[in-house]
Amino acid sequence: MLVRKNRLQLPQPSQDYVRALFALDGVVEEPITAEIASLAAIRPDFHADLADRMIVATAIARTASLITRDDSIIRYLRRTKATAVIPS
Repeated sequence: MLVRKNRLQLPQPSQDYVRALFALDGVVEEPITAEIASLAAIRPDFHADLADRMIVATAIARTASLITRDDSIIRYLRRTKATAVIPS
C-alpha cells in the first residue's frame, strides 16, 4: 500500500523485494498469535490502522525494538514504555 501511494520507493518490484528481504540471515517471519491479536485488539484507541496495531503488538509480544517514522507509534511507545522504539 505504501508503494502504491508513493510513500515508499523500493529498488525492485515489491514481490522481489520481499523475497530478497526474507532471504537475509536474521530476518524471520512472525506468525500472528493469539497473544499478538489480543494485544492489537485492546489498543484501538492508540492507532486506527489495524496493520500498525499488529506491528506494535508483535514488537511488544516479542520484546523487539521497533524502527518507525510513524509519530503516533513513537509517542505511544515512548509514553507506555511497552517496547523500545527507534525513530527513523
